[in-house]
Amino acid sequence: MAKGNFFKTIASAFVEVQDEEGQVNEGQSTPPTSIVSPVMATPVQSAPVVGQPVVNSDGTIQGQLDNKLFEQLCEVVEESNIPGPDYVELTKAAQNDAIKAVIPDENARFMTAYISIKATAPQLTKKVVLDSIDSYVKILENERKNGLDELHTKWVENVENPENEVKAAQEEIVTLQKKLQDKIQFVAEQKTKIANAKNEHNIKKANFNYTFDVFVKKLLDDKARLDSILQD
Repeated sequence: MAKGNFFKTIASAFVEVQDEEGQVNEGQSTPPTSIVSPVMATPVQSAPVVGQPVVNSDGTIQGQLDNKLFEQLCEVVEESNIPGPDYVELTKAAQNDAIKAVIPDENARFMTAYISIKATAPQLTKKVVLDSIDSYVKILENERKNGLDELHTKWVENVENPENEVKAAQEEIVTLQKKLQDKIQFVAEQKTKIANAKNEHNIKKANFNYTFDVFVKKLLDDKARLDSILQD
């Protein structure tokens, strides 16, 4: 299976893929036919510039879709593809441009693709498709855990440890008056670095979780839809 095919198949359904300069790729100015539910078809904002987070009314940072991470998650699913036809192959077949041109209705395309694949691979069943989605969700959740563990390590390194250093420095200022000016400058600089590090890491964490949520909800939405569409 060619690497990136699944990303193109799933991302083109509801995400405007951008190049490194942030420009929408030619041919993607308007989202193509969606393979997700109407709820998921709502345009997703690009991740904000670091330092300009979108803050919710409760003070939390609003996660935004990280296109690069989303592509990596597609690659994770593709590289973890379960042997034999399943959700991945069914989705690719149903979103084939040639089939889209002949069968505009998405539900009909999925059923047609299902019947077509099943003709040469009778082991494909509705249960296989739905169970494979559950497997990919588990793979993604494991990736989420690994990513959050890594972010936590960075948080400790760039936020907690510097905060402890600042606290120690502030206590030292009290007893070392002759070094007061130097210590005050140190604290000011470190606080600025900590504030920037907090902001950057909170944005990354919010974007990270939001991107996983978008991808997992896409899979679960497909599972619910395919559960009602596919017939053995």
